Amino acid sequence: EMCIRDRYQRRVRVIHCIFNSVMQLNLLSLSFFSLLFFASTLSQTFNDTCVRHPDRTECADYILPENIVQENLKSICAQYPMAAGCSVWKFCKTHSLRKIDPTYCNSFSIYADLCANDFPASKGCLNFNSLCSVESTVLECYDREPIPNLPTTKQLNSWFLSWCKGSEMMGCDKCPVDSTPPGTLMNCDLLGAFSRMCILMPGMRHCNSWKSFCQSVPDWSDYCSTDNGENDDSDPAMQMFFHWSIKDYVLFRSWVPRNGWQYALSCLFVIALSFAYQVLQLLRNRLESRKAAQSLQSEHLLGLETNVKRYEPRAERFLSLTLPRALLQTAELAVAYLLMLIVMSFNGGLFLILLLGGFLSALVLGDFFVRHSELTKVGCH
Repeated sequence: EMCIRDRYQRRVRVIHCIFNSVMQLNLLSLSFFSLLFFASTLSQTFNDTCVRHPDRTECADYILPENIVQENLKSICAQYPMAAGCSVWKFCKTHSLRKIDPTYCNSFSIYADLCANDFPASKGCLNFNSLCSVESTVLECYDREPIPNLPTTKQLNSWFLSWCKGSEMMGCDKCPVDSTPPGTLMNCDLLGAFSRMCILMPGMRHCNSWKSFCQSVPDWSDYCSTDNGENDDSDPAMQMFFHWSIKDYVLFRSWVPRNGWQYALSCLFVIALSFAYQVLQLLRNRLESRKAAQSLQSEHLLGLETNVKRYEPRAERFLSLTLPRALLQTAELAVAYLLMLIVMSFNGGLFLILLLGGFLSALVLGDFFVRHSELTKVGCH
């Protein structure tokens, strides 16, 4: 019995020791978590105080927590996905900050872009409006300013509609112009669509705002790239002045030379077109001259006087002269207008090649014109 009683007492003492240890650990844990909760509450109280009372001097170095900024950005962009600031936010998230200037990719800067002038009444802008009020001493509101000259979403919407309403200009298909009710914002990437139009046609009205914006962020290629380099799948810019770019439209939207050999083939086509124009002219002149010579020979053989005219049957004259001459003149007109459209591209290289083609065709075919003219004169005597 004594042995059994000793074992029982030892077990009770061990259990008692374990229980006391667990209780001490729980008390320590409870104290630790209580301190964390108190610190978090104190920090949150300070945050709320600086947001609600940003004019206090102790809030000068206050920085709005990143998680709050991100939540507010998500809220605004869920409500206004077409907002210019939301396009900037997406651009910054998808591009390496080592390749672009990160100054205006700061979350608070984008937050300021959206709330300062664009959507100040949005629910997501409540913190910004309070923190960065006129009396605010918070330096973040002044150090991280919005992107200079970034157009507001309403401006972009209005400008794009003024260009594309009832129009089929290139780039207008990027936004639902015709299906958007009046007075509402189009649900599309307005900043991207507007920038693309200005890249293609930089001389258009309102593009001065785009140029000012791009002076602030010149390395933001999605919005400000005017690179017209080779092997680039983007559309070439429409430049209404003489330029020397390889990449340019040649008659059709799908015909865009993007490298040297494609441009060389385009030049050969222009030369061939110049020869075709001269050949069509030659054929039409020969047709008219031959018909005139045949009429004179026929009158001479019949012994008619010069003041008496022989009238050829109308059907025979139509098939032998009128119809072929009309077809040749129509083809000649078509080729002439194609050459004119090539000149209207204002591509200096193609313009010089066109002149070279005209010179070579006149050099090669000029003798045929002279020889035929002389033969015609001989046939008339």
